[in-house]
Amino acid sequence: MTNTFIEGLNELGHKVTVAAPQGSVVPEGVRLIETVKLPEEQDHDDYALNRMLATNGFWDFDVAHDFSHQHWFGKIYPHSRPTISMLWNPITHKYSVAPYNIVCLSDWQRQRFEKLYNQKAIVMPMCVNTHKYKPLNSPQRARFLFLGKISSEKGVHLAIQYARELNVPLDVVGGLIPYEMNSSYLQSIQKLCDGKDIKLHFNVTEEEKIDFLQNAKAVIYPVQQEEANWLVGIEAAACGTITITYDTGAFKEVCWGFVVRSEEDFKWIMGRGTWRSRSDMTPDMWACRYYGRDAVLPKYLDLYERVANGERWA
Repeated sequence: MTNTFIEGLNELGHKVTVAAPQGSVVPEGVRLIETVKLPEEQDHDDYALNRMLATNGFWDFDVAHDFSHQHWFGKIYPHSRPTISMLWNPITHKYSVAPYNIVCLSDWQRQRFEKLYNQKAIVMPMCVNTHKYKPLNSPQRARFLFLGKISSEKGVHLAIQYARELNVPLDVVGGLIPYEMNSSYLQSIQKLCDGKDIKLHFNVTEEEKIDFLQNAKAVIYPVQQEEANWLVGIEAAACGTITITYDTGAFKEVCWGFVVRSEEDFKWIMGRGTWRSRSDMTPDMWACRYYGRDAVLPKYLDLYERVANGERWA
């Protein structure tokens, strides 16, 4: 999502400065402030703080959009520059956040945040480049797809279990997790993948990722935790692909497809094999209307202007 913002703002002619770790790649014309890379054993909080502090000439901007999970910029420099802070987490517990201008990615997330913090937030949509993520004229639609982090809370093992029980092919496309706690889980997933009916793919390019989404029979996501947004589901819809997931967190808001409550229903939907929409709107039409970059960026530009002119919510 962050890259989509950067590309879009840059293409519209806006001056964009990005503070990001060393080795990050940004589009031509975007100013990159590389930050000090910390040892791998240091946690994300320290890394985020270092990212904010170890920059030179960081103040040449009108509005700061803080995408960091811990809102270091919004907390450390709350009055130095107009700032909005993006909230990513599902709000399972209270932790330190920016004192004002919190942006949530779903109404479900906003309600939980405001109840726990007694602090106002607004909802703004995620953003997908629908010029890249778009349907094919003749997709293959032969294999189901799981796309996401290889971890137990994402339900990768359940996706494989369902596919095996239904005797349907499945591609598991995921990122390697740099946490030791997940090493045993990763090994168990590798053992379940036979390389034929159940295939495991690591470190794919964006082009390969889009190809998987465009050609998938459906994207399945038997998630085992509450989540505040689902970018993969929106990207799948933009590619014209149905999604199947559980009714938890914000999925009713951010999913085009089937949101079910039981394992039985999940497997029943998968087993049908073909699906008809009850709406005249196709998945890609829905994604373009509500999450497409061309529709979403003007809303954020309007928000940036209002914040730059002094608007605050807290």
